[in-house]
Amino acid sequence: MHKWVGEEPSGQVFNAPVFDKKKRPHNPMVNAGAIMVSTLLVKEGKNIEDLMNFYIKCSSMERADIDLPLYKDESLTGSGNHALRSLMLARGSYPPVEGHEAQKKLADDGLDFYFSQCSMLVDVEGLARFGAMLANGGINPSTGERCVGPSTVKATVTLMQTCGMYDGAGKYTKDHGVPTKSGVAGGLMTIIPGIGCISSWSPPLNEEGNSVRGIGLIAKLSSVYSNINLFHKDPGMKDLTRKHYQTELQTTIALCNAASDGDLETVSRLAVVANDINAGDYDSRTPLHLAASKNHINIVKFLVDHGADVNCKDRWGATPLADATDAGLIQYLTQRGATKLSDHLEYTHLDALNVRDDQFRLFFAAYKGHKLFMQTLYILSWQVNHYDYDGRTALGIAASEGHLDCVKYLVHHGAKLDHKDCRGNTALDDAKRENRKETVAWLEEYQRTLSQAK
Repeated sequence: MHKWVGEEPSGQVFNAPVFDKKKRPHNPMVNAGAIMVSTLLVKEGKNIEDLMNFYIKCSSMERADIDLPLYKDESLTGSGNHALRSLMLARGSYPPVEGHEAQKKLADDGLDFYFSQCSMLVDVEGLARFGAMLANGGINPSTGERCVGPSTVKATVTLMQTCGMYDGAGKYTKDHGVPTKSGVAGGLMTIIPGIGCISSWSPPLNEEGNSVRGIGLIAKLSSVYSNINLFHKDPGMKDLTRKHYQTELQTTIALCNAASDGDLETVSRLAVVANDINAGDYDSRTPLHLAASKNHINIVKFLVDHGADVNCKDRWGATPLADATDAGLIQYLTQRGATKLSDHLEYTHLDALNVRDDQFRLFFAAYKGHKLFMQTLYILSWQVNHYDYDGRTALGIAASEGHLDCVKYLVHHGAKLDHKDCRGNTALDDAKRENRKETVAWLEEYQRTLSQAK
């Protein structure tokens, strides 16, 4: 295609009669480029029916229609686009065909196809669904069907970034940094690769022919969410892909993991972006707890020097000192005022597992009682009996919180009732400790049923 259409911003308004050094339209996003692409499709035997079917395939919309009055009006009054067609004919920009008459017919048919496309009726939902296909690497996320190849997606989304907002593309990229295509009818389609698409429709346009309110929407969203701008990530902003509690706990979990692993470099990096170094996970376990439990004295010292509370308590009422076994670490914590507060079951280390991010999402879902979220994660093949740095499984967490629906779901999907965490507690022990009477009754009855079946 790029033999006939360029890949660079034109620096001019979208309908300007300007071409590059090779006599090509500058890019497919401006009028001349879109007319040329339409002509290339006609040369390949494509028509408006093919385009509408492609739109339906990509967006899962039930139908696509043409606004015939608009099509006729555009065909009669679109003098600027007629002029672009004539200018490209005069410059020899079109792919050659034999005979002047055939060459003119190809150009005329390409322009007519372009006018038909401009007259397609779409709504913001259809536009967003189409864009979601591009964000999903060319696969319709609703059907799982591949619509275009990865190289096509890469070319399209990249050109949207550099040229999609016409001669306002540079400023838009600087301000918002996300691939977006504007339409002079007021539509705006923004692709967030790997996440989704945001579409809007609002006709008032700015000088460059872009929707004023559409840009305002992206500006507002990019001031709240860290995922919008591809070139700048603010760890203090919200994450589009996570629920609010996941966003809050994401850094905490990563910090706890690093503390448990003895990874001082990661701990020091995450401590800078953490809102609260004393924030705990679903069991109120803090990074200091985890570092102490694994006797990583260098991590403990770093955390204490950066404000970690030496007497913070977890779900069981244990402080970091209660988990420490190294004599030097115990002495260090004691000198800084740490106490055990009360006796606890001995902390026993379990074999470490390489727990994926989706697994921690399962733990969060168990903590919050989100059964539907669990069902969504099940599609991603979580391991029901995998455990965290403390040997805690989703079943133990759900039982601790008394989320009976989640407990039943996990048990029915193979969760082990006899698994013990690092303190030797089973899910039933967790439910009893937290006085979750309904959960205790169900687990005891389920275990009796299993014993009788044997």
